[in-house]
Amino acid sequence: DSLFTMKKAAYVWDWYLKTVDEHDVSVLDIINIAFGLVKDDALFFDKPHVPSEIARIHALKPEMKVLLSVGGWGAGGFSIMSRTPEGIAKFTASCVDAVETYGLDGIDLDWEYPTIDSAGIDADPSDKYNFTLLLQSLRAALDAAYPDTHKMLTIAAGAGKYYVDAVEIPEITKVLDYISLMTYDMRGAWSPAGHHTALYGSPSADETVRLFHEAGVPKEKLMIGAAFYSRRWTIIPEGGT
Repeated sequence: DSLFTMKKAAYVWDWYLKTVDEHDVSVLDIINIAFGLVKDDALFFDKPHVPSEIARIHALKPEMKVLLSVGGWGAGGFSIMSRTPEGIAKFTASCVDAVETYGLDGIDLDWEYPTIDSAGIDADPSDKYNFTLLLQSLRAALDAAYPDTHKMLTIAAGAGKYYVDAVEIPEITKVLDYISLMTYDMRGAWSPAGHHTALYGSPSADETVRLFHEAGVPKEKLMIGAAFYSRRWTIIPEGGT
């Protein structure tokens, strides 16, 4: 395997940007601000305090990349917006505007999940192809608006085959800087007891990385997710796992 530089990223709620200090930036390369939403086919993010915080973070570490993450569990609007060229164009334009307004280094999409309505959001089989068109539109618009400065485009992806099957991995990989694998909450109340963000075993980060790599994602474009919280099981059947 070719060598590549490891990057470290963290999701930070917008109000907690003020707590990011010298130590934090010394151990991070990327900050994803949580979260913007899709409203009326456009990005909705109204946080007047954010530009000054991003400027402060950049002053601490000029090479730090600060992205706005759009979506999150239960955040809808993606499916309906991406079903028409007009919807994609409107959303794309609003993202480019946000990059300029807030001084962002890029956009991170956290659509959970294309074609899947388990979070209670709108979904349609066409999401698989519309997601590709949406990402291609964003990549082209960011490149056109910032020809001399690369603006990042990333996504968060569910840690399982269900996600690989839900999107066009080879196509979206071409326009993404990296894919952040949600290798956490892989076990919980809905599953047998086990580590919810395990590195090895099944399910695990190792298993997920192999799955996405085999689907066509270069390893240097994969970022594993690790939870900074724990889970516990209080009732485990005798002999159970």
